[in-house]
Amino acid sequence: MQLLVTGLSTIPGFLAIWILQLSDRYFLLAFSSLSQTASYTVAYTLGNLLGPLVITPFSLSWHSALYSIAKKANALELFQKVFRFYGLIALLIVFMVSVLAKEVLEWLFPPAYGMASAIIPLIALANFLYGFFEIFNLGILLRGKLHFNVILLPFAALVNFGCNYLLIPDFGVMGAAFSTLLAYGLLVWLAYIVNQRLYPVPFEIGLCSVGLISGFMLFIVDQLLVLHVNQLSRWFIGIGLTGCYAVCLWFLSKFPARKLNNLIT
Repeated sequence: MQLLVTGLSTIPGFLAIWILQLSDRYFLLAFSSLSQTASYTVAYTLGNLLGPLVITPFSLSWHSALYSIAKKANALELFQKVFRFYGLIALLIVFMVSVLAKEVLEWLFPPAYGMASAIIPLIALANFLYGFFEIFNLGILLRGKLHFNVILLPFAALVNFGCNYLLIPDFGVMGAAFSTLLAYGLLVWLAYIVNQRLYPVPFEIGLCSVGLISGFMLFIVDQLLVLHVNQLSRWFIGIGLTGCYAVCLWFLSKFPARKLNNLIT
């Protein structure tokens, strides 16, 4: 009976994730053109590379490992390290996708598909946040409070649905991308609050924030450098800045979290 209840409790979550991932396409078809929807779908797929590369493999191992980790004496420290290294690795992939996916888009697809390239960093960042939801979900899973997911995921889906309805008619693909980012950001924020009440973990939010801000600054540098250069030069600039960002994140991974938090506060 318990297994049946647990299984049924996941159905609203699966439906909510489906809405989060696909409702924007339906609104684009309704309020925009088929060509714009096709361009958005291609750009969304490129921005979503973090999913199959990191989030899906991580989720498969995470859901089976977190229970054994929770039994260890240093469980909080281990959960903290998982957050740190997921965050830094995922940030690097998000940055790489953000600076290079546009070049891949222009290389593999007709020029008309480039109209939606601006959404790629937003979708990559949204998927980055969803990976944190998987981590922040540990309190709900360990305490058996799955009813919270029945609330959180559908609520985020409703926000996404509403924002799509409000933003897509006026802003098109950018409205769809911002709706996705906003919904995932809200989902992660609420999951973090719930987790810290159920199973408090000293996640290194400050460290990840510094990494995110550093990546944003390098992304701005990339956008300025590629304005008036050819495609080959844009490839070299993107790869070079990705290497620089990798070095920054490596140094950040060695930085004591307490000192970093003291600097921020």
